[in-house]
Amino acid sequence: MEHLQRLGSGIRRLRRAAGLSQTDLAGPDFSPSYISLLEAGKRTPSPDVLIRLAARLGTDPEHLVRLLDRADRGELEVELRLADAALERDGSPEAALDRYRSVRERATGADLRDLGLAADLGAARALERAGRLTEAVDRYERLRTSAAQSQGRVSRLAVTVALCRCHRELGDLDHAITLGEDALTEVQRLGLVPTQVGVELLASLAALHCERGDVHRARQLTGTAIRLAGSVGTPAALGAAYWSAGLAAHAGGDPGDALPLLQRALATQPAGENERVAGRLRVLHAEVLLSLDPPDAAAARAELADTARPLADHGSPADRAAHAVAAARAELLLGQAAAARELADRALAALPPEAGPERARALLLLAEALAGTGDEDAAAAAGAALRQAAEALAGATSGRRAAGAWAELATALHRAGDHGPAVRAFRQALRCHGHRLPDPPPGEGPVEGAAEGAAEFTDQRVPPVTETGFQSKPTVTDPLGQKPN
Repeated sequence: MEHLQRLGSGIRRLRRAAGLSQTDLAGPDFSPSYISLLEAGKRTPSPDVLIRLAARLGTDPEHLVRLLDRADRGELEVELRLADAALERDGSPEAALDRYRSVRERATGADLRDLGLAADLGAARALERAGRLTEAVDRYERLRTSAAQSQGRVSRLAVTVALCRCHRELGDLDHAITLGEDALTEVQRLGLVPTQVGVELLASLAALHCERGDVHRARQLTGTAIRLAGSVGTPAALGAAYWSAGLAAHAGGDPGDALPLLQRALATQPAGENERVAGRLRVLHAEVLLSLDPPDAAAARAELADTARPLADHGSPADRAAHAVAAARAELLLGQAAAARELADRALAALPPEAGPERARALLLLAEALAGTGDEDAAAAAGAALRQAAEALAGATSGRRAAGAWAELATALHRAGDHGPAVRAFRQALRCHGHRLPDPPPGEGPVEGAAEGAAEFTDQRVPPVTETGFQSKPTVTDPLGQKPN
């Protein structure tokens, strides 16, 4: 067949260019006669054979696949595996995206439609990992309507979980919750048996309700998730359930309850597998350590140091920014203002302009790090950082993240002596949490008990402001980064 002859000729050319004999290329896995037949176009290699030969020839397996004139299932399966490896193992979403697109273009015909949809799912995941969330949402939305044609390669429920995650990151919390609750209602109506992705839906929805501030609903969902995860029995299901339960306890102001739940979630993570998920979970664990009274900043610093490399290699920009913010908070508590400043700058570099609450938190940490130097120029820069934090929050009008960031800004302004703006920031925090308040009268001065006002909107005790750090607010770091099945 012509496409096999083309492949054989290409292998022969590459072998000679590399100075290898047929025996050298065969190695311990194949016979020289097999290599001879392969080069003559008289054998059809499996995907694993192509991968091993490409390694010995010093070329990309994709190059060997492209030597074939006609795409068949085996070849496309190889390309999909290589794309998955680029995304999950190498942490290269753009390289993975190119591979997924190549598969999609070649998976023509009804008999290859499932591979094309699998490539679409991979492309959506790669876009999300690269921070291109609007494009990812478009891909996921198309997949929701076509998942039934994927022969089980694309789970409609898992795609819905991914959409919830993306809409939350884009700031549309209400739509994310509506999607998740509708999916949960449908699962319950159909009476489906518990599955891993069903547990992930419950965990994801719990995280969204934490974000909104409805900790009671979040705890209801996590209780169900833990019960169902026990019947599913997979480490991923158990990890997602305990992760979400720890998150709900943290968001409810109970770090002592959150720690053992998160430690159980960590214990489910197989060593060396899905380092991004494990890294994000450890960031949340460090955030809880920082919210203890007193904060365990040294332990948090050690936890974050261990997870820095995995998230640098495999995390999204948002993952890396969350890690840098938590690490900056730990360094401030440990009196290391210079290190905190560097980490806050790193977080700001990773965050897009639309990530208002996250940028505000990083700017507040930067302001404190600058103010701690005692330098006049640094103090001016700290004031500028506070103003930029307020600007970053201009469009943040609802949700727990926005409310927490406004409260942190109010605390910083109050400590800086800007009492009027501090009161207005506290009022905005309350509004983000759903309280309807009248506009403050002109020239309103400082309010006694402002910290207690912040406690009202967070539904938790406000930790005391330390000499070296702002109060530590729970940051919603959730298990929404699970890969759709």
